[in-house]
Amino acid sequence: MRSQRKQRACHEWLFLILCAVAAGSGLNALVSLLQIDRISETYMQVRQKQYAVSVWEGILRYALWAPLMEEAVFRGIAFRGLTRWFSWQTSMVISAVLFAVYHGNLIQGMYALVMGLLIAYMYHVFQNFAAPVVFHGAANLAVFLLSYSPGTIPDVALPVVGVLGCSLAGVIACWFVRKEILVRHDFTDTVP
Repeated sequence: MRSQRKQRACHEWLFLILCAVAAGSGLNALVSLLQIDRISETYMQVRQKQYAVSVWEGILRYALWAPLMEEAVFRGIAFRGLTRWFSWQTSMVISAVLFAVYHGNLIQGMYALVMGLLIAYMYHVFQNFAAPVVFHGAANLAVFLLSYSPGTIPDVALPVVGVLGCSLAGVIACWFVRKEILVRHDFTDTVP
């Protein structure tokens, strides 16, 4: 019984990481495909600074340091604090909006709003502070590595990456929602 629970927990963390990578890369590809990143000079300046670092410095900054600090503030303090006064769903939306505004420009704000909703949802599902940190770090790592060298992904492949990433994120999100519904109705023995 214990090994089954451990195996299920391992699968859940793997799904969390896959969902983060799919959502991050899918949203990033969608932004590039729609070329909305070009409407914000502020975003272009931030992007230029983000990718002006070495690969290792980028990994430390964007996959470890930023997720830990930002999640401590937006999920650890804001989301958890808001749940004292509001439902977890309302708290999720408010913390995601705060996360979006914090990012300081329209493009990153839209991206952060969607990611903030997903991250808060994962925190709610896992009931473990490591979940938002791991999700955020995996998404940032995927986006940083995919975008580090311009031209790594040919422009022709961006729609494919976007569709596949968003589709995978959708499938994984449905799996989590299904699981939560089954657990709420006490059908836990039927959850895969």
